[in-house]
Amino acid sequence: MITRRARVPASPANAVDALRSWFGSALLPSVDARFNLGLNYGMYMQEVPRVLGISDSLDTAAHAVICAHEDACLERPVSQNTLKHYLRALQVLRLSLDNPVKAQSSETLYAIMLLLTCQVR
Repeated sequence: MITRRARVPASPANAVDALRSWFGSALLPSVDARFNLGLNYGMYMQEVPRVLGISDSLDTAAHAVICAHEDACLERPVSQNTLKHYLRALQVLRLSLDNPVKAQSSETLYAIMLLLTCQVR
């Protein structure tokens, strides 16, 4: 199966582009194998930048994951910033699950999968 990668602009024009760029940088082959999201959590991570901007729950979950990833790469304890974004992602996910249409969407499932990889100690 051949997948197309999302084209990331050189300088992000908005918050979604910035998040795509930030998330995409965690998937680069140059990232230490211990911290490469694609290598550690599977190929579905490669698709995350492409689907950002579709759903608030997916965007906030990706932001939480990338904040936790940054803490792990810097080998520091979980930061207040990561906890703030993780809590926000859970709140937005809860709202999506309360909505009968959003609860059954692929993006909501994707957000759940992302948050499962976000281990907050």
